[in-house]
Amino acid sequence: MKAPRSPFWTVALLIAGASACTQPTVPGDENPPLVDLGDPVAGELAFQEECASCHASRDGFDLAHFGYSDTTILRRAVGHVDTATALDIVAHIRSLGVTREGPDLRIFQPGGNLLGGDLEFATGLFGSDDWPDTLSTAGLMALHPRDVPVAVPFPLWSDEQSNRDWLPDAPFPDALLDFGEGEARARLDEYRRTRSIQDLITALQTLVASDREADNPEAPCVELLDRLEPAACFDARRWVSSFGAQFMLRHNLNASVHNTLHDVWWDIGHVARRTVLSDGFEGEIPDALEN
Repeated sequence: MKAPRSPFWTVALLIAGASACTQPTVPGDENPPLVDLGDPVAGELAFQEECASCHASRDGFDLAHFGYSDTTILRRAVGHVDTATALDIVAHIRSLGVTREGPDLRIFQPGGNLLGGDLEFATGLFGSDDWPDTLSTAGLMALHPRDVPVAVPFPLWSDEQSNRDWLPDAPFPDALLDFGEGEARARLDEYRRTRSIQDLITALQTLVASDREADNPEAPCVELLDRLEPAACFDARRWVSSFGAQFMLRHNLNASVHNTLHDVWWDIGHVARRTVLSDGFEGEIPDALEN
């Protein structure tokens, strides 16, 4: 068993790596000093026990893929586990061998880059800030929405200052997973066993259905306003969205997979919109209009 580290030792580590917390992570920068202090095997077990309920891939794929620095992972982990365990988690994340992107990547951003405004959008697409007289309906329909850069920023994976990101603030509720003889949990477990796209779709369909199941008194997304629990619904749908998105990232997919996977992204905005348009829900979802 590892001896517990003092709080002062943790602070010293964080100060030593402060630049890694405040500067964008450079892919390929492995921060060997922190990795060498941890045990990746113990870190995998700790991650599954302490972190996997919110990180839907369960193995830390997202932390590796978005290239979060060791000190950032350590700083977040020590809010849940002791320092020695946090270092094990760091070592585990670095052992995954995942292709690393930067934490500032906005996944699925159309065209791969964010435009500065509508004028840049128009001139980039049409050559001027005018609707072209020669653009036919067929020509408009031929434009691929995933390839045309826009001035709308897609979410970051994780933004600690807001809820306008992919990473949920809470696990998917047990009350939804276990309702109806545990159908949603069983489908999720089956996908995790096979990792097949068909089992992914089945799991997604079951998870989506579970958040609005009228027969479950704990379901937060029931259509009736007097049963709607906006904040819980919002986070449940963010969890399902992040679950599906990680499948796409893991397999380097940037095309349509299935309407169930993509529709749940819109469902997040739908529940936020309902709190804006309906009386009695003001403030229940921060930044509801932006979401």
